[in-house]
Amino acid sequence: MPESETTPAQSEGAEQGEKTATVDVTQLTAEIDKWKSLARKHEARAKENAEARKELDAVRAEQEKAVAEAVAAARAEVLAEVGAHLVDAEVKAAAAGRGIDVEALLDGLDRKRFLGEDGKPDVEAITQWIERLSPTQPKSEPRFPDLGQGQRGRSSMPLNGDPLLRDLKTKLNIP
Repeated sequence: MPESETTPAQSEGAEQGEKTATVDVTQLTAEIDKWKSLARKHEARAKENAEARKELDAVRAEQEKAVAEAVAAARAEVLAEVGAHLVDAEVKAAAAGRGIDVEALLDGLDRKRFLGEDGKPDVEAITQWIERLSPTQPKSEPRFPDLGQGQRGRSSMPLNGDPLLRDLKTKLNIP
């Protein structure tokens, strides 16, 4: 058979091969376009997500800052309240034994004056203030109350002395 002559079966096979080749190229091109569009779509979504993440981070940073400020304000408020009670306790401790009416002092006391920046009482300032109000008295010998016990005055009789024996010795001039 010459080359130019083809059988109908051969020509059908060749046409199907060309159709398959064109179908395959057309299908491949469509598939490539489909994946390209999906890639672009996902790339756009990734950019949107990145922008949303930046916004979320900014919002979180603002929230953390607001929370930190609120915590600091609450801490300062609590320290001021508790600090006032601590100042009262320090004033009572510093005024102990000085004969000062502590309750009268505390009635008109500006407690913030004795609070430090950290909210704790300034013990040194409180002590100086109490010292100005009522200076400490120099310590003298402690005086004990007389309970009516023990030896009174000077006696010539020793502690184990016998009054009868002493009188006898004096009458007989015995030393």
